[in-house]
Amino acid sequence: MATVLQAVLTSWPVPVAVIAVVFLLLFRANLRGLIDRITEFGRRGILASSKDAQAAPPTTSGAGTVTVAGDELLAELENPYARELTKKVTEELDRRGLTKDPAKALSIVTRYLAAVGMMADFENIEGLIWGSQIAILGTLNTVQAADGAALLPHYNAAAARYPTNFSAYPFDQYMNFLVSRALVARERDVFTITEKGRAFLMWRIHSRKVPRAG
Repeated sequence: MATVLQAVLTSWPVPVAVIAVVFLLLFRANLRGLIDRITEFGRRGILASSKDAQAAPPTTSGAGTVTVAGDELLAELENPYARELTKKVTEELDRRGLTKDPAKALSIVTRYLAAVGMMADFENIEGLIWGSQIAILGTLNTVQAADGAALLPHYNAAAARYPTNFSAYPFDQYMNFLVSRALVARERDVFTITEKGRAFLMWRIHSRKVPRAG
């Protein structure tokens, strides 16, 4: 977890990467109370019991110290750079009045967390994917569905250009990368692009990514 959080902090623009951390710092007291009262996660969002409801006994360690997962996460982010970014984003949150409305801030930060997670995932995929696999996503985005035989020319062209790399990388394994990263769905020998796959293609365009080799 520490590695992932550090990567986000050092890889993304300040407002996106740190807003969630700042939120935890500013509202952790409120969040502790909310977390204690959460009864359900569902389509309607987070459901919590009334403040007047009886609270369950806190979980304690052998030394009697209350275990707070939020504190553990914040401790992983405790470094000078995080504090510097936290200060900058805190000022932005104050300017927008979010510190006065924790409920609204929670909704906004949840969206930001989802966006940060998506971008981190896409950057990871971008570092691993072959250009011909991106071409396959483009093909599937156009034709909706295609069998392995229709997609095989993409693989063959890449294998001809990079025979050493593809000699131990069969077509099934090559396609399984797209399936395992949820960019493509497979039903027997028919492949379809997923919503994540489409989002990845749009992200590459908006991020002005250069063409990939292979």
